[in-house]
Amino acid sequence: MNTAIWVVFFIIGAISPVWARLGENTDQLIARYGTPLASHEQARQATNPSLTFLLFQRTGYEIRVSLSRGFSVAESFKKLNGAPLSTRECRILLADNAQGYPWEAPQVISGQVKWTRDDGTTAVLTGGRILDITSQFLLARETNEQNFEDEPSLSGF
Repeated sequence: MNTAIWVVFFIIGAISPVWARLGENTDQLIARYGTPLASHEQARQATNPSLTFLLFQRTGYEIRVSLSRGFSVAESFKKLNGAPLSTRECRILLADNAQGYPWEAPQVISGQVKWTRDDGTTAVLTGGRILDITSQFLLARETNEQNFEDEPSLSGF
């Protein structure tokens, strides 16, 4: 019995450090994963700060993190070997990124599995292999940018 308990703790300990969490800052991400393999910044309109993208690899997973003002606003997870993410892995990722909100039951939309939270944050599993978790902050920002681009302005004329 004692051995089984230690095995469970070992498995949880080995898996838990893999998952980033929405809202973490750059220092927390680097402490969790080490130095990013790649990073780049994408300039945005004057009304929105730029996004920084970091790429990490840890324990067989690739983790791409989008940061706004130094905080994680989106994460993408996939296995380095290309294998599908298991139901268990998706549940762990969703739980780690719940931020106190429950995830609604998944819906299958156009072959993708999609979860949402009451605050508007979404998680989408594409092809069973890539799980993208996007905060309501980034989704609202992208919607505002799209509306801005769609509607020309005469401001300043």
